[in-house]
Amino acid sequence: MFAPPKTQRLQRKRARRGVSIVQTAVVLNLVLMLIFGLFDFGRVIMLRQLIANAAREGARLAVVNTSSLQTSDITTCVSN
Repeated sequence: MFAPPKTQRLQRKRARRGVSIVQTAVVLNLVLMLIFGLFDFGRVIMLRQLIANAAREGARLAVVNTSSLQTSDITTCVSN
């Protein structure tokens, strides 16, 4: 068999290394976008649940203490 000269083998390795770096850059961008998207989606769900719980607590406080609390007191409780 004919073996290519050493310089040709080095050039092929360098060319493959360049392709690997480009592929890694593309895939890494996609993976990081997916991961950060999942974190962001989880944060949206958490905030939505937090707002729903605050509204529920404010409604309960308003119903239970109908005669003793003012609207500003209920708003403060919901904000906290």
